[in-house]
Amino acid sequence: MARRTARPIAPIDQVRATLDYAVKTVPKQKLFLGIAMYAYDWTYFPDGKTKGTAYSQNRAIQIATQHWAPVQYDGRSASPHFVYTDSSGHKHEVWFEDARSIIKKYRLVHEYGIRGMGGWKLGLSFPQAEEMLPRMFSIVKP
Repeated sequence: MARRTARPIAPIDQVRATLDYAVKTVPKQKLFLGIAMYAYDWTYFPDGKTKGTAYSQNRAIQIATQHWAPVQYDGRSASPHFVYTDSSGHKHEVWFEDARSIIKKYRLVHEYGIRGMGGWKLGLSFPQAEEMLPRMFSIVKP
């Protein structure tokens, strides 16, 4: 466990900054935007340490619902998040992607004119992203 503060997984301003640099350095037809498609749950412990756990967006919504935790949307980072307390009394802060945040990242692919995008989730379900993909992109499977 480390001493860290929870924060957005991929704040839109940092994604833009990375793309601004990348398109000046690498030909656009060679660039793909990697998009994190998972939730990150930070547990805060009394000693000041934190532990992060990754899981699916669906699981994040289930946990928010279970704990009656309202989902907030941080406009600056374009990221949803919520806070809850578990049965052991530990505070958690969860940051994740949802339809609002993921569409902003999808739009960057078109805005910057790069080759495409890929999502990192290793089998985690994200129905919102999967539903929007064919509406915004031509899907090419290798």
